[in-house]
Amino acid sequence: MILAGLLLPMNHRLSWFPCAFFVGYALLFLRKDLGWRYAFNLCFALLAGALLNIAVRAWWADLSILGTFSGALSSPVATPQPLRDFIHLVFVGSPQFLNDTAQNNNSYDWFISGKPVLLSHHFVQNLFWLAMLVLPFLGKTWRQRYLFSFPLFAFFAFWRSGYYNPTYGAGFSLCCVLMLLAACAYMKPPQRWLLKSVLAVSIFNGISYIATRVENHQEANYFSSVAHLHAFVSAQPSLKKIVLPERFTPAIAGLSVSRFVTFKDDFPDDIDVLIIDDYDKLMYTFVPDFDKKKADLERAEKKMCLKETITLPVYQGDTLRTELQVDKQAILTGSWFFRNSVRYRLNIYLKCR
Repeated sequence: MILAGLLLPMNHRLSWFPCAFFVGYALLFLRKDLGWRYAFNLCFALLAGALLNIAVRAWWADLSILGTFSGALSSPVATPQPLRDFIHLVFVGSPQFLNDTAQNNNSYDWFISGKPVLLSHHFVQNLFWLAMLVLPFLGKTWRQRYLFSFPLFAFFAFWRSGYYNPTYGAGFSLCCVLMLLAACAYMKPPQRWLLKSVLAVSIFNGISYIATRVENHQEANYFSSVAHLHAFVSAQPSLKKIVLPERFTPAIAGLSVSRFVTFKDDFPDDIDVLIIDDYDKLMYTFVPDFDKKKADLERAEKKMCLKETITLPVYQGDTLRTELQVDKQAILTGSWFFRNSVRYRLNIYLKCR
């Protein structure tokens, strides 16, 4: 368990939420089972894993480890928005943002005519997260009540941190569904059927999600783009530092280069290759320092030489509802994961020689 405590925070930094929650569990309950020493060692392993997360990322990117620690400690924390606005973002704004309306309607359209704008599988799935308000009261012991409070803890952690990625909501709503099913074990039959009906709706939502995103499309052009980018960067003999979109990082698999992700990482001035997905300028507006990172990319573009532009629809055979607009007031079409029926444009830059 100590090893797991070390490795967990070295994953995506979203894992720091359950790490912080588990620290409370270790100090409140685990110490009674295994003793204070074991509980403190586990808490230390979680902290060490978080520090290694920062150090390893800096080492892989050829950055100063001490400088990265200093920057992480001194960088300002994003100011949380008013709680009312955050609730609206999670349960209203995000479902509208992620709803698939570019070409293929969601499954609720098949059953309800003249539906409200919000009604979609995203909206219904996020509603399950509201179970966080009743879950702590379903526990029979204080240990169960604490564990059942994790979705509520995560919700306020997102709010207080000033950072919320809309794509994470479904994970915590699914956590609520699983905890409701766990609570079924000691409930009477009428209550069990009520909670099991939540699972049935969740399964229907999953079918709607898959049908909307997978079954109604032809082959995705993403894979050909990755292969093209891989061939391009592999042909650069002096390539050492590259900046590219997060979803195209498989294009540099197997290459010994320093990688910086657009809108996620700060990058130095002396980069060799810059790849920009214009649609990311619309999709990453949620990051706290978006304006700064966008300005950094624009400065880098002006210093480098454009070598190639790739313009493709997300899926072969799709009928586009609208063209991508970045320089004007853009209309957010499509969805986060696959950007349904939106034409994306990749600009590939090389260091000018």
